[in-house]
Amino acid sequence: MAFDYLVANLKCFKCGNISKADDSTNLQTYIFSNSEGNCYKVGSQVDLNLSEISDLSCFQLNPVKGNDPVHLLETWECPQCKEIMNWAEIVFHNNQILSINAIELNSEVISRCHFISDLCDSVAADVLGKNKQDLSDEETIETLKTKLK
Repeated sequence: MAFDYLVANLKCFKCGNISKADDSTNLQTYIFSNSEGNCYKVGSQVDLNLSEISDLSCFQLNPVKGNDPVHLLETWECPQCKEIMNWAEIVFHNNQILSINAIELNSEVISRCHFISDLCDSVAADVLGKNKQDLSDEETIETLKTKLK
C-alpha cells in the first residue's frame, strides 16, 4: 500500500525538538486513494474521500457532521530522539489541509477527532495492560474514548 507524507514543524513532547517541515518526521498517511509518496503541508489541496478513510488504516472515532472540518490523528517520529509514538492532529476542510499540529493524545483530543491511525492499538493495549493482538477494534476505540486522561 502506498502512502504520502504530511509535513510541518512539529514539537516533540519527549525531548522538545522542533522538526523541520519535511519527511524526516515520517508522518505518513494512507488516507488518500491515489497515494504516491507526495509531501503535503498546510494549505495543500488533497483528494480526501471520507467513505474510504476507515478502510485505509484508520479507525473512526466520531461521525463527521455535514461540512464540518475533518480531524485526523496520525503518529510521527521525532528525528532528534527517535520517539515513534508522537501524535499529530491534521485538520481538513473542503479538501484542503488547514492545520498539522503536534498534540498529546488525551480524552479531549479523542472527543473532537473523527479518525485515528490504526497504530492507536498500541496505546489502548498499554492502557489496558494487554497485547494489542488481543484487542478488537471496538475495544481499542472504547478504551481511547473512556480510559485516556
